[in-house]
Amino acid sequence: MRIGSTRLVSSIRRLRHARPLTGLPAGGEFDLAMFGAAAGLLSVGTMVVFSATVHMGPGGTEDVMHTGALVRHLIAMAGGAVVFFLALHASANVIRWTAQWMVWLAVPLLLAVWLPGMGREELGSARWINLGFMTVQPSEVAKVGVALYLARYLANRKSVLKDWKIGLLPGAGVLAVIMALLLIQPDVGSVILIAVLAVLMVLVGGTRLRYIAYLGVAGLACLGGIFVFNRVKFARLVGWLYPNLTFLGVGHHPHFAMRLATAGGPVGYGLGEGPGHSLGFLTQASTDFIFTVLSEELGFVGVACVATLYMVIAIRGFALVRRCKDDFVRFAAFALTLLLIVPALVHMMVDLGMIPTKGIACPFLSFGGTSMLMTLGTLGLLQRIHLEVTSQEASRAIPRTLQGEEE
Repeated sequence: MRIGSTRLVSSIRRLRHARPLTGLPAGGEFDLAMFGAAAGLLSVGTMVVFSATVHMGPGGTEDVMHTGALVRHLIAMAGGAVVFFLALHASANVIRWTAQWMVWLAVPLLLAVWLPGMGREELGSARWINLGFMTVQPSEVAKVGVALYLARYLANRKSVLKDWKIGLLPGAGVLAVIMALLLIQPDVGSVILIAVLAVLMVLVGGTRLRYIAYLGVAGLACLGGIFVFNRVKFARLVGWLYPNLTFLGVGHHPHFAMRLATAGGPVGYGLGEGPGHSLGFLTQASTDFIFTVLSEELGFVGVACVATLYMVIAIRGFALVRRCKDDFVRFAAFALTLLLIVPALVHMMVDLGMIPTKGIACPFLSFGGTSMLMTLGTLGLLQRIHLEVTSQEASRAIPRTLQGEEE
């Protein structure tokens, strides 16, 4: 314990003497394709969030025109823009410090949801901290912390990943702490997301395939245990398996989400004209079922455009991974790209009835303060990595150009 505290103190001292913010790297280039795709998703998300909340007054009462949710969404985007700017100008020392300690800073936040007068329980889960002027969801901070922690962990232990005792077990213990705190809330969706992220990162890190198989079996066993011993989760499973038979009860959301997602046809009803969500068939339309609202109002064409924008982010992110020379930066770029793509994929699968309902926000689209801050912060870190990589490529190209001129 003393060794860990000594490392923390020394790390804080190094951070104090480091410049937390730096200018943009000389010769670096923005990834305009990724940035443009993200901007397009934010624009579509703003319109759909407004459409999903414009007829819903405070407390769920119907109103002719209600813009409070839109204003809060725009404020969250403005805060996210600030986080994006800070991440874009973060120095290498700050990023590496964040990768080392952010996952542990998330632990007290996850525990704070149980503090009287601070934690807030909603829909049977204690996932929020009420700060008075804003509400924070610690699980969103934990996801980014886990992603950066895994990047640093795998970069440092890349040579021993084939030995599960020294390569995988220590990292699994850290993840077990975070996942246990999330399960207590309960937030099964975030637990599954972190598990998928960890498995994919360990897989590309070069561990043995049989270890992946063991982790998969253990994960399925734990998931089965959750469904067996938790009556609420078991009811959701039944509702997902038999939505047409249970649409008046536990299968309400899967049933109507699938019906409304396919009701828009080729071009949809138009923004603000979707009758299904406007009549209140989806109680969490602006968050957990924003993709259903989009599909109902913009139809297949809108869904295809949104899916294309996510594909652009994925392609550009994975292309950036291939260009990175440093192991930590490579793993970080891979993990951050997954954080923007995997939740969106899971969200769409839930709304289409492919998997049981999970409370996972869709990055860039869903209404949510902490989620928006972390999403734009993740995008800022990816852009910072792209700037660093292109700057290094430009600096290596200059000597070759000078050598060619001399010849």
